[in-house]
Amino acid sequence: MIGLGCMRLSTAADRDDERAITVIRTALDAGATFLDSSDAYCLDESDVGHNERLIARALAGWKGDSALITVATIGYPPVVCRSAISRIGSPLAGTCSPPTAVASDSISAFPACSSLGP
Repeated sequence: MIGLGCMRLSTAADRDDERAITVIRTALDAGATFLDSSDAYCLDESDVGHNERLIARALAGWKGDSALITVATIGYPPVVCRSAISRIGSPLAGTCSPPTAVASDSISAFPACSSLGP
């Protein structure tokens, strides 16, 4: 599995959404199938969910098969996962475990969050 960590696409002070979308699509074209996201990847409270919306825009205009892409978003409680699902749409894998959970716990929680639906 090849992945892309998308945090800096939304947290850089000089961020550029169009450039970020190009980065995401280029990674997907090069074989990435896993995108790391979070509603917290943003500039401030008024921008929550920016990274997930950015990924949704990138996937919407991508020529490849988005059904092959996994978007992992970290959120707790489950309402955060539902919000992420509505921002990103399908496909989505997400963790509904507390942010302090270790990576193995988070990965095992993916199916639980994706089963929540929008």
